[in-house]
Amino acid sequence: MYFRFLTVPTWMRVLIVPAFFFRFLLFYRVLARVAGKSATGRLPVTATWWWTFMTIRWGSRGMFLAGIALMARALVVSNGPAPESLLGLALLALFVSALLAWVAWPAVRPRARVRRVGDDSWIELSGVHPRFAMAVREGYSGGGQVFSRTGPGAPG
Repeated sequence: MYFRFLTVPTWMRVLIVPAFFFRFLLFYRVLARVAGKSATGRLPVTATWWWTFMTIRWGSRGMFLAGIALMARALVVSNGPAPESLLGLALLALFVSALLAWVAWPAVRPRARVRRVGDDSWIELSGVHPRFAMAVREGYSGGGQVFSRTGPGAPG
């Protein structure tokens, strides 16, 4: 399964609170993409974790789309169920979508820092089990030398 990791500069962490309260989250995300270091990597996952990741990822997207559709239905068409109840369901769906995207996904996804050495990007995983590190090591050609701190091309 492929994961995208993003490391933002320390000075950007100060901006997240005002961005959240003043509705500049989209601006913050764009700035994080431009100023941050990002890399994509393939990590081995079990079938159980794969289903967990997919449920959270697609559940969040589905609830977001359902919330938008319910909101549009409540605002455009006033026949049928009371628009207030549809609007309430829409807000609930959007709230669940936000919980999945901003609470559940960060809680279960792998944590990593992205480091740049020259033109190469290194993904430094943290908080992983030694067996998981061995599985990642075996998944790449070059074995342990790729992940060694003293091997060729290791970050200094």
